[in-house]
Amino acid sequence: MSFNSPCLKCGILVRGSSYCGGCRPIRVDSPERQAKKRQLYNADYRKRRKQIKSQATHCHLCGKAFEFGDSIEADHLIAGHPDSPLAPAHRECNRRRGNKPLV
Repeated sequence: MSFNSPCLKCGILVRGSSYCGGCRPIRVDSPERQAKKRQLYNADYRKRRKQIKSQATHCHLCGKAFEFGDSIEADHLIAGHPDSPLAPAHRECNRRRGNKPLV
């Protein structure tokens, strides 16, 4: 059972959220973050990602085979480096790793 709670900005009671519809903050990436995204996920990355995903059989992070319906992502082996080699990974494994270096 969910209870109403006050909006963190205006105090109006809302259910299931910290903000009411009028006060909900809009997340805007900084220009630096947008530039980094353009650099990391350029046309070359998208081409390499397509090839990696089409040939993927196992997740390079957990070692398990991909099954039907698994979300497969192309993971940068050197986090944050645009020219890094890519390897297939489960979405959950890739998100868990984040920007941490491979161990």
